[in-house]
Amino acid sequence: MKEMQNQIITQEKLTSLGIICSGIAHEMKNPLNFVNNFSMLTLNLVEDLQSNFHSKDKIETLSIIKENLHSILEQGKKADSIVEQNPRAILPL
Repeated sequence: MKEMQNQIITQEKLTSLGIICSGIAHEMKNPLNFVNNFSMLTLNLVEDLQSNFHSKDKIETLSIIKENLHSILEQGKKADSIVEQNPRAILPL
């Protein structure tokens, strides 16, 4: 009976851990998608800059790149925050 109780407790802990890991993965997916998408857009903008643009086009493109990089940094910090906060939630298990 005691062994069965221990197995049930272990199974419940593993289930809880799976739920927590799933939540972390879901929370991480959003900022990572954002970072990946904006990184790709910014890379394309840099490649466009390497072409012959008029001065006005270059200034506008650089402005967009700067905004994208700020957004990438913000989402990277969000992902970092998620990683920092959630391991503490796992410890009590």
